[in-house]
Amino acid sequence: MKNYLKNTKTLNINLFWDFDPKSIDINKHQRFILERVLNYGTIENLKELFRIYGRKQIISNLFHIKNLSNKSLNFISFYFSIPKSKFKCYTLKQSTDRHWIY
Repeated sequence: MKNYLKNTKTLNINLFWDFDPKSIDINKHQRFILERVLNYGTIENLKELFRIYGRKQIISNLFHIKNLSNKSLNFISFYFSIPKSKFKCYTLKQSTDRHWIY
């Protein structure tokens, strides 16, 4: 039996405004859910993810997320005591050319 996002009681499904919550499998789409909660969610939403996935599973997925805000990246780097350079989202931001600001 698949466990869909709609079945969770305390995770805010409004974070996934552009998807049908019944189509998001919490096991198959772990990185997507984690990315949304870190970028737009609250501490309570993050606590719910710890309950669902556990610390080890969250950390292993964090390294592969490609799109995190600077605020979220700083938070997880500090919270888990992991250097920012270990995260894929940090290395991708560093390799992206930016326009000059005059």
